[in-house]
Amino acid sequence: MDPVLGDRRPRVRKPVQEPQRPGLRQRIRRAIEPFIEEILLGSLPHLTTEEQDVYRAPFTDPARRTSILTLAQQVPVAGTPTDMSGVLHTLAKGLSDPQLPKLLLAAHPGAVIDDDVRGWIASHVAHLTTVEIGSASHFVPEEQPDALADALLGWLTTTADRNPPR
Repeated sequence: MDPVLGDRRPRVRKPVQEPQRPGLRQRIRRAIEPFIEEILLGSLPHLTTEEQDVYRAPFTDPARRTSILTLAQQVPVAGTPTDMSGVLHTLAKGLSDPQLPKLLLAAHPGAVIDDDVRGWIASHVAHLTTVEIGSASHFVPEEQPDALADALLGWLTTTADRNPPR
């Protein structure tokens, strides 16, 4: 399985593929509202109405919704677009450097990195520490800010002790 391309992630892959097909730009512009309401705000159910309105504010003007479309078009699927796919593959190769410490913050259920992907990462990424940080979906820093900060600080402290600067 290739976690960069999401080969085993049909619930993620299909929506990501569609924006790359020609002729969908107008349909996607109209679909931004459900994206904001279902994906963005649906992942943050604890927000008050006022807090949700802050997330909606940048997209009330249809002209400003293009940034989400651009983002969707840049997510590589099946090697397209090639420039972004190449960048991700280069980064993925760098993850095998046995000298470079790496941290994977794992949340459950997670939106992208599920147990299968986590297993693949653990078997392909050298010098990896995995820290479970609790329940979260897509916006981990919003959903688990304290657990994320504690895990990162703990890992940095431990890693610095074991890996002094060269």
